[in-house]
Amino acid sequence: MSVKDRLRDFEEVCRKEGLKITHQRLEIFRELLNSHDHPTVEKLYHRLRPKLPTISLDTVYRTLTTLEQHGLVGRVETEESQARFEGEMEEHHHAICKKCGKITDFFGEIP
Repeated sequence: MSVKDRLRDFEEVCRKEGLKITHQRLEIFRELLNSHDHPTVEKLYHRLRPKLPTISLDTVYRTLTTLEQHGLVGRVETEESQARFEGEMEEHHHAICKKCGKITDFFGEIP
């Protein structure tokens, strides 16, 4: 599904769930859709600051929590107990490198 389609679905879910479609929510969601590295809240915050100079770390955290509760984003827990987030909601698995922490998505069944 394209980013454009996911943004359209995002807006539909927000309307159904009674969530305001704010500029900040849209930009946080868009940035997460375009990120394939499963960023932390802090990484997303630093990526968004140039576009949204008034955004706070707390806003990013609260927005991701809200979006996760409504099934719009996923959370990946790591051994370091630092949550990482993703916009890919199709069923899939994660491989996490124990040396560098890189998370790779893979689709299909585990043998």
